[in-house]
Amino acid sequence: MIEPIVHSGTRAKAGYPQALRRLFIIFTLLLVGAYIATLLRAWQETLRDSRASLTHVNSMLVQGLRSTMKSHEMVLLGLGGELVAQGALREPERGGNLIERMKAIDSGIAEFSLARPDGQLVLASNVTNSAPLPNLAHMPETRESFLLSITKKHIQIGRPHFMKALDQWVSPVVVPIHDSTGKIVAVMTAGYPLENGASAWSSMTLPPYVTTVLLRKDGYLQHLYPMFPQKTPDDAYGGPAAAETLRQVMALTSVSGFTSMYFPRLHGDFYLAYELIEEHGLFAATFTPRNVLLAHWLERIIA
Repeated sequence: MIEPIVHSGTRAKAGYPQALRRLFIIFTLLLVGAYIATLLRAWQETLRDSRASLTHVNSMLVQGLRSTMKSHEMVLLGLGGELVAQGALREPERGGNLIERMKAIDSGIAEFSLARPDGQLVLASNVTNSAPLPNLAHMPETRESFLLSITKKHIQIGRPHFMKALDQWVSPVVVPIHDSTGKIVAVMTAGYPLENGASAWSSMTLPPYVTTVLLRKDGYLQHLYPMFPQKTPDDAYGGPAAAETLRQVMALTSVSGFTSMYFPRLHGDFYLAYELIEEHGLFAATFTPRNVLLAHWLERIIA
């Protein structure tokens, strides 16, 4: 049998298309890989910038809270000590003028109150009639912070609650008053209004689409700013956070960091910087929606 004769030049020409196809595939893969690497790099840069911004804001929130609590503790210790010295525990009318003057001086305070060590209020700036005053140890919204102030002997932040006398939501703080021997002789309280979502420790300008929050150990919000358009103070402070949100917070293993979470009641994913304020039992977080980061990412790619 006679074999056909194939010239080497013909074989070489036949191999050109195959080699070109291989080069084209390699070149295409390199371009795709480079593009994907660019996308990933842009996303990492977006995350890095968001982390830096959110961490900065959250740090300001935490520092502001700690500084404000120290300042208010000094004010309440001074006011409570003076009220006790004037005999307001036995004769509350003796302290009426002083407590009203203090309220007028500090416009950020919604109310001042003085209680006995057993929790019974004897004087309140928002009460103008002879109606009986409640006991801090008996009310669910004040019981925990009152008992903690007695046992830990320093300022405590109570659960926000709606005060009918003021017709608004307030965030209470509780401070024990000691005599010269260290014995607790009274308890001083103050309430900060929450209707506008702001507070003495969070009156700062936030970047667009950024929210700050303080979450209590009992699952209730201590602070939310700004208030979401579709939410009211009753929605924010009237009940605990969603169980899934609390589960995600409890699963965190470090006292501070940057992570992502899904918030069921907001129906979305968020990135947040967080820090645990151990001395006050609060979880501080500053967050922004994931879709905002995606928009920034796309802007970075297009630019």
